[in-house]
Amino acid sequence: MARELAGTNNGHARRFNRRVVLEAIRVFGPISRAEIARRTALMFPTVSNIVTEFLEQDIVRTVGRATGARGQPATLIALNGDAAFTYGLHLDRGQIRTLLVDLAGKVRARAMQWVETPDAAETVSMVEDMVLSMHADAPVSPGRVIGAGLTLPGPVDPETQTSAALPYPGWRGAPLRDELQKRLGVPVSVERDAPAAALGERLHGDGRSVPDFFYVNFTYGIGGGLILGGQPYRGVNGYAGEIGHYPSVRDGRPCLCGARGCLENYASPAALFSDLGIAGPPAEAARRLAHMSADRDPRLLKWAGEAAEHLAPALMAIENMLDVEAIFFGGYLPKALVCDMIDLVKPALQSMRMSGKKRHPELRVATSGADAAAMGAAVLPVFELLAPDPNLMLKRTENSAPAEPVRSVLQL
Repeated sequence: MARELAGTNNGHARRFNRRVVLEAIRVFGPISRAEIARRTALMFPTVSNIVTEFLEQDIVRTVGRATGARGQPATLIALNGDAAFTYGLHLDRGQIRTLLVDLAGKVRARAMQWVETPDAAETVSMVEDMVLSMHADAPVSPGRVIGAGLTLPGPVDPETQTSAALPYPGWRGAPLRDELQKRLGVPVSVERDAPAAALGERLHGDGRSVPDFFYVNFTYGIGGGLILGGQPYRGVNGYAGEIGHYPSVRDGRPCLCGARGCLENYASPAALFSDLGIAGPPAEAARRLAHMSADRDPRLLKWAGEAAEHLAPALMAIENMLDVEAIFFGGYLPKALVCDMIDLVKPALQSMRMSGKKRHPELRVATSGADAAAMGAAVLPVFELLAPDPNLMLKRTENSAPAEPVRSVLQL
């Protein structure tokens, strides 16, 4: 079906401008009204009115005055982290991570529990207990928690918001979101872990200054997330960025997805554990991997070289087809190992590149590490409210109208 044409009006433009101003405060704050106007190309009175409204709503706060300039020092504005909070919930085969994150992106409390593929009912109960423990560590008024994000290590059915293809006991089709909403008392948004991690990098990491990037997420497997024009791109079925199922070896190792030779079977933490014979419970396997990385174990470096050979063609496909500015690497792997893989994959990429291109994607280590997916989950309830999406400028039909804010704490 062809997309209908859409215009704009003052109401839509006002909503867009409010989010543009908030984005400038988030990225460049503490910042003055005049500097916001300069960076956004909005008129100073427009900026001043919007900032005044934000101050009245307690979304931003003043944090002193600028120094060094002529004339009266300008008042500096920054996000008020205490204005709202979200839960970030990441479920994986080996662990569950929960975060309590404020509006400014600061982690106020975290909890992590090692697990071995628990069923859905056990998972919901564990998450509820972990959230309660976080509130004990960082008391926050329940009225200030505006929502939760839940990330899963596999495809999510866009209609039912349930796991579409996870091969874990009782997870496929389980109403995890609905059950967590009942237990936690807040709206819950669901996403694949890798796109969520990309959102977290975009909103609170080094991706703030990179509008177009790909995110490679090493959890138990490998996932990918795509940010284009500062917005997530999910694809028709929500599978965009599934780098882990790039066909790396023809008729290779069988994959949980049903295919053979997927990249995930050669360059993921699961493949690493299998290839190096690192067995045992998830906690013990993670400890062994950390020790091997700290000791610069040659077996680990050898594996990294082999994994980089499999990873390079997939990254080159991303570079050629998407032409992004950067590729971020995050997830559970030790940072030193990720750096080794980046160093090892660079020569392979160089040998594959077409001539004539002036710039190539920068390969960068993501900022959130093992918290990446949970931080991305915490972003889900606020991203659609805060991100200055150009689609806000369009008049929409009733069926495509933007959703109301999840809580009245944030009225943007």
